[in-house]
Amino acid sequence: MNEELIPYLGGLVSIISSFFGAFASGGSVLILLSSLFILTPYPYLSLLATAKVAGMAMTFVSSSVHYRKTKVNRAMISVMTVTGFIGMAGATWLIQIYPNEAFFEKMIGVMLLVFAIYLLTSKTKGLDASGRTSFTKRELCEVAGVMVLIGFVNGFSGGMGFILNAYLILRLKMSFIEATAYTMISGFLVVASQAIYLANVVEINRGLLAMVVLGSLLGGYFGTQLQYLKGNRTVKWVVTGMMFILGTAAFVQ
Repeated sequence: MNEELIPYLGGLVSIISSFFGAFASGGSVLILLSSLFILTPYPYLSLLATAKVAGMAMTFVSSSVHYRKTKVNRAMISVMTVTGFIGMAGATWLIQIYPNEAFFEKMIGVMLLVFAIYLLTSKTKGLDASGRTSFTKRELCEVAGVMVLIGFVNGFSGGMGFILNAYLILRLKMSFIEATAYTMISGFLVVASQAIYLANVVEINRGLLAMVVLGSLLGGYFGTQLQYLKGNRTVKWVVTGMMFILGTAAFVQ
């Protein structure tokens, strides 16, 4: 493929992946990273850094919209951000020593399929807003433990936004849009920390980076706005469908 076309193709894929990622509350980094593997000749760490910076742009614009439209609990956001950062930091250190994402992609695939089946069989889950403005200390501690694990696994490829959303919906009885708001707002600083670090230590195609960031900003904004327009029921079906597709894709060579 002509290398001059790669940034433009990357930007197009970024618009699509971030649009669906913002609308379906996750998966943008995983979709973009998988697509860049096919479209470009660059190594894993370079593409991971590129996809993570694009994910940072998407979560920034999406979290800005959610913060204005959905009321969130600051203590929960703080716990999710700090513990997610701890898990992400561990993964960022490990991938520089052992840059093999295959095992974690398979693990994410299994988790996506399991949660997708559960959401499909739980017809009313995630459709009604919980309206919760506070959480118990036990719930905060439980979320902290979950976020360390999610942050760690997410550091290798992405896709754990789906898992986090499913957990918040099934365990804390949030709606899809509420769960997405917590995921995006807490995820911005976590993703940004890894993205900025990798972008400074890994060689990246700057033209490709610029185009995927622009695409992510556009896709993320319109995907988030559409989420509020369509509501929880439509979001649930899109999320479940994408979880099945990405979960299955993890096992297709």
